[in-house]
Amino acid sequence: MADVVAGSLLDESHKFYQPARQYYYSPGEHRSTAWNSLVINQNTWNQCSEDHKEQLKLGYRATVQRTMAETIPSQIGALERMKANGDVEVRQFPPELI
Repeated sequence: MADVVAGSLLDESHKFYQPARQYYYSPGEHRSTAWNSLVINQNTWNQCSEDHKEQLKLGYRATVQRTMAETIPSQIGALERMKANGDVEVRQFPPELI
């Protein structure tokens, strides 16, 4: 049975895909984006003014958009380097699994 991993930029930088990995599945839909989360205590949120709430929402949205804009090209680059090196065979999960 082949070993399977996902998450190209992190995996490339830590060499998680080497040496035992034969297949590399992308996109790695099982990886969460918890690092792009904003957690606020409900009581604290309820005490915020509407203007403050909107500022927090706007800041969070900007962070998510910037993260997506910067990390997707990096992920693609890492995946392309792994493919070019012949380290792994890149496969995609079937649509019904995603």
